[in-house]
Amino acid sequence: MKLLRWKQTIVAFVTVLVISEVNAVELKPRGMLGLMGEQTVSEQGMLVERVAPNSTAAKLGILQGDRVVKLNQKNIKAFSDLITLMSPMRADEKIELVVQRGDKTLTLSGTLQARPQESSTDFNVIADVVTVGNDHLRSYIYQPNDLAKDEQRPAVFYIQGYTCGSVDWGAFPNLTIRQLFADLARAGYVVYRVEKFGVGDSIGPRQCMEIDFTTELSGFNAALKELKALPYVDAENVHIFGHSLGGLYAPLVAKQSSVKSVMVYGTVVKPWHDYLLDIYAEQALLFGTSVEQAKQNRDTIAPLLQAWLKTDRSLASLRADPKLEAGFASNLIPINNDEFFHRHFSFFRDQNQYDFAAAWQQLNRPALAIHGEYDIQAINDKWTFEIVNAVNHAGKNLAERVVI
Repeated sequence: MKLLRWKQTIVAFVTVLVISEVNAVELKPRGMLGLMGEQTVSEQGMLVERVAPNSTAAKLGILQGDRVVKLNQKNIKAFSDLITLMSPMRADEKIELVVQRGDKTLTLSGTLQARPQESSTDFNVIADVVTVGNDHLRSYIYQPNDLAKDEQRPAVFYIQGYTCGSVDWGAFPNLTIRQLFADLARAGYVVYRVEKFGVGDSIGPRQCMEIDFTTELSGFNAALKELKALPYVDAENVHIFGHSLGGLYAPLVAKQSSVKSVMVYGTVVKPWHDYLLDIYAEQALLFGTSVEQAKQNRDTIAPLLQAWLKTDRSLASLRADPKLEAGFASNLIPINNDEFFHRHFSFFRDQNQYDFAAAWQQLNRPALAIHGEYDIQAINDKWTFEIVNAVNHAGKNLAERVVI
């Protein structure tokens, strides 16, 4: 008996040590360039669409309408290139940009500023860490500042959309989603979000622009476990809110670890292959494309979508296939080296293997599907009915839909 207790003590001690080591990881703040660029690939460089006031870009003298040609001697052809190159850079590092302004080529250099830190007088803003193997992902927590000792509060876990953009919102105080979550925190909820692999302050070998859907899912799964382990969170009262692609992750994360409810906004249920066909056939009409042109675009791109998303062929094989030449030449898919739609070639192929309708059927938790009446990305509200029908199958009454 004494030997057993001794072993239990050692195990507990080692566990505490491991947890302490994991939580002791310090993530140095990322640098912030402070500009938004055009996603379209261009050999002339990335077009600057917006420059944040008082940012590194502003202090370097970058202007809206400039084209960023190089960052630290590396070519920039699209905003995704800039994100990839900026990803490992930390505050106080040296930075050099080559910019095309009209017929002038400028070289601008300086020191990278840290991102502005988010704060509030109404709740605590905590920067934490989620460890996934050798990767450490930055997480952000809004903690109500009126917590009583040993009190546990309900929590909302936000899962963001498909891009590799950061959820560090310190530089964007008027961001709509930030205002929404601030209101939730003021109402007494713990609000939680996590960066993707290699994004923001996150460190580790895996990078958002290089991974597939399942790998990204593992980060959200790990984050939910961390959230539920927080001493001031009621682990039985955690809610997921998924936006856009986050709405596809939501039922999968909820399946991995039980939650109280799932809310999603502006997402899809059908396979990604089918959704992309709708992009060309239906969404294009909302942008003024004629019915005839939309049909032609859909027919042109369909063979490439089929080969990309529904086979295991290599990208080199697809590029060499004469039957797919028209699809590649059409520029209907944003392609930049091995990136399709600003994610790695493997990302949406992997995602297309998931049965999201089945995931919603297995949820067995209250669900709310929210559609914005003018949300062009979601195309229409059909997806809300698909979620409600899936969750409420077999006579259940757990899901509702709302159009705003």
